[in-house]
Amino acid sequence: MKLDIALIGRIEKERYEIAWLSTAGFETFKQGEILPLAKTCCGIAFDAKQVVVINDLAHSDYRDHPGRAVYGMEAFIGIPIQVAGEPFGTLSFSSLKPRLPFDDSEIMFVSLLSGWIGDTIERDQTQARQRKLFSQLPGMVYQFQQWPDGRTAFPISSPGMRQIYRVEPDEVKTDASKVFEIIHQDDLPFISKTIDQSAEQLTEWHAEYRTRFPDGTIRWLKGDSMPERLSDGSVLWHGYIQDVTEHKCDQDRLEQSEARLRALFELSPLGIALNDYATGAFIKINDALLAPTGYTREEFVKLSYWQITPKEYESQKRSSLKVWKKQGAMALMLRNTFARMGRAFQSA
Repeated sequence: MKLDIALIGRIEKERYEIAWLSTAGFETFKQGEILPLAKTCCGIAFDAKQVVVINDLAHSDYRDHPGRAVYGMEAFIGIPIQVAGEPFGTLSFSSLKPRLPFDDSEIMFVSLLSGWIGDTIERDQTQARQRKLFSQLPGMVYQFQQWPDGRTAFPISSPGMRQIYRVEPDEVKTDASKVFEIIHQDDLPFISKTIDQSAEQLTEWHAEYRTRFPDGTIRWLKGDSMPERLSDGSVLWHGYIQDVTEHKCDQDRLEQSEARLRALFELSPLGIALNDYATGAFIKINDALLAPTGYTREEFVKLSYWQITPKEYESQKRSSLKVWKKQGAMALMLRNTFARMGRAFQSA
């Protein structure tokens, strides 16, 4: 453009902020500086809502404009910038000297450049909002890409990458090897296989696996993603990974507790049964209960509690059940039940 100053300004009401600045060594303006909109030539273009071209301000209707009187502008071309369909500010080029009239190619260049800048700002704003949103998530939102030659990368990943894999998003933007170095050696073959299967069949990827860090820390992760094949033959997954270590620990503790409970149930010297409350049907019994009955397990579980309760105890038992339902007096009910069942089997 052979001009001295290029500006992108953000405009809010009567406030003009220099968002981006490029000069040919002049210190007329500073990036981040805030000026009254009315004192800038950019205000002319913003109010006109179209490209404004002035090659010699001294010989134009704007000879007394503050842009010339205060800042010494003598040539100017500016155009409004729109972002997502809304006014954002202006793009302008100016000079401290007059110049030959702007030709059609220069005017078209400025018009096209303003459209590109508006799209770029919109994209950056969208990404900034996404980063803010992603930063609030406990896990990691990501895109993972695998090329036909085997190369892999995370083109996009949220700040959760630092928590999940302890690496910076930029470190794996073009090469995912640092992430695969963190995956537990015992789980790496499984993960590679599931990724290959998902890529080949374009099916959703789901996996639970471990990471192992240099300090010896082991964490459990759960990943879910949806793949799509791109025109270059690569596959791009869009997904979410979360740390499920605490859940896995709780699950392990629950399984251990259930295993201990099963052992107590099976090895108890006292007869124990699990019955359906409404029908009295036997759901599960232990050996100590089955042994004195003379029934096989298959025969016994076909019975109901009421079939093996002597008639003379039925009224008492129904009263006990009502008390249990109302007060939760299960221990008393079990004690009385097993005592009576034992006597019934002995007499039988």
